[in-house]
Amino acid sequence: MTAASATTRPSSSRLLAYAAPSMVVMLATVPVNAILPTLYAQHAMVSVSSVGAILLLRSIYDAFSDQLIGYLSDRTRTRLGARLPWIIAGSAVTIVGMVALFRVPANAGILYFASWNIVFFTGTTMIGIPHYAWGHELSPDYKDRSRVFAFKGFFDNVGSMLFSAIPIVLVFFGLLRTTEYTTETIWLLGIIVIATLPLTVGIAGFYAPLGHTGSAPRTSVRGLISSVKNNKPFLRFIFAYIIAGTGYGFFVALVYPFISSYLKIGHAFPHILLVTTISGLVSVPIWVRIVHKLGKHRAWAWGWLFNSLVLLPMIWVKPGESAVVPTMIMMGLYGLTNGVSAIAPFAILSDVVDYDILKTNVDRGGNYFAFMMLAVKLLGSTGGIALIILGSVFGYKLTDGATNTSFASIGMLAMFIGAPGLFQLATLPLIWNFPIDERRHGIIRRRIEKRAAVSDAVAAESA
Repeated sequence: MTAASATTRPSSSRLLAYAAPSMVVMLATVPVNAILPTLYAQHAMVSVSSVGAILLLRSIYDAFSDQLIGYLSDRTRTRLGARLPWIIAGSAVTIVGMVALFRVPANAGILYFASWNIVFFTGTTMIGIPHYAWGHELSPDYKDRSRVFAFKGFFDNVGSMLFSAIPIVLVFFGLLRTTEYTTETIWLLGIIVIATLPLTVGIAGFYAPLGHTGSAPRTSVRGLISSVKNNKPFLRFIFAYIIAGTGYGFFVALVYPFISSYLKIGHAFPHILLVTTISGLVSVPIWVRIVHKLGKHRAWAWGWLFNSLVLLPMIWVKPGESAVVPTMIMMGLYGLTNGVSAIAPFAILSDVVDYDILKTNVDRGGNYFAFMMLAVKLLGSTGGIALIILGSVFGYKLTDGATNTSFASIGMLAMFIGAPGLFQLATLPLIWNFPIDERRHGIIRRRIEKRAAVSDAVAAESA
């Protein structure tokens, strides 16, 4: 593993190595957010409202753990770099959590589900935050950062694709009876992750560049608070991301119940998800070109505008076998329009970190990406609000064989299709004219590099 200088453009092969762990982490995280809540409600003596409450409590825990891990990661200095030691340790914690969580014991109950959720997401946070901050350190260039995070976004989509493809493959070879996500299927997915996570982390450790952390002072708690408080571009960015993240949490938590319970085509869910993830994969190189042409913030805004509207026709899709094809089409379009979310926001936040470095001369990339990771967690955790409203207000039932009223069905449509789009549309005024564009970022980088050159010259004279 080699250290990258501030001016080195990492090769595609090294970026592949860097991004590889994202694939396995996504393969583990998707079922925890989208499938396990339903399975624990159906098979493990946990009510729908209790599952929602657990997801909300987990978001409170994340608010503290994310920042602690980001802070400690920023302060870490080892011969393996600032980020890799955390990713290695996080992989071990994640595997321990998965062994318990993915088995879905019949008598698990609330405490079991809650405690192992915390263990699992502690591990994935120890991986995720340092991994994003590592990506920020791989290139200082405005456009090349879109390339770095495009690789990571591509592997995120590969992980989602594998999540939907693996049950289909296992059924084809006779290892499973059905493509529907059962407790048996989830445990097999868990075994695959347990076997492949150490492998991909090892590949990243040996072949990906370390990244450039520089010799600037380490962060402090007081400095972090002041930094965030006075960083207006970041406050604007994170406010937009949390608003949209709240709606996307509804989508993630309800996509499986909507297809399985409302549309009555649960057996087709892996195929529908496979179409969605393949569309997302195909969209990544397309969105990279759009980002380079329009700029990160404008491409992000256009993507979220179309993504907010693309599922509206689902309102008129009738439950039953006839819903499979139109659902595949709509979800495929959803994957295409949402591809920008895997590139633009992370590349923009990397530029925001540079803005903070210019102002404070301290690299707080870990903590800044920790704030974003907290928002990402809200993408799953705020789904608890949707489940609570769906169960308590609309009376929607997810148990096997349950019959729902028309009012409950309307609630499902409103929470799954209407709410996410409205939240996402509300962010467009914040991101359309985002203050750090390519020209302003170029000024920021030149000033940072000029200051670093002066500092190096002074150090050389002193020596």
